[in-house]
Amino acid sequence: MKATIYDSFEDLSENGVPGSIYYLDRGMAIRCPGCGKESCLPTEPGMAHQWDWDGNKEFPTLTPSVHSVGCCGWHGYLRKGIWESC
Repeated sequence: MKATIYDSFEDLSENGVPGSIYYLDRGMAIRCPGCGKESCLPTEPGMAHQWDWDGNKEFPTLTPSVHSVGCCGWHGYLRKGIWESC
């Protein structure tokens, strides 16, 4: 599934679909690709449970995988702007 990138957090919160992304200062706000629950992924070095982001805002890649704990349990990767289930 292609990641939908939003220009504002409010737009993501109000209109976001599963797999949506909004870039924060220190991470990404996302909508779980499985169920659409909103959460945040820290990407700033030194933060707990940090993901490495390649810096590409159009086609982002994150490592390691994303495991949506506390909702549907979706597990997969964001690679070149595409969410891929494990």
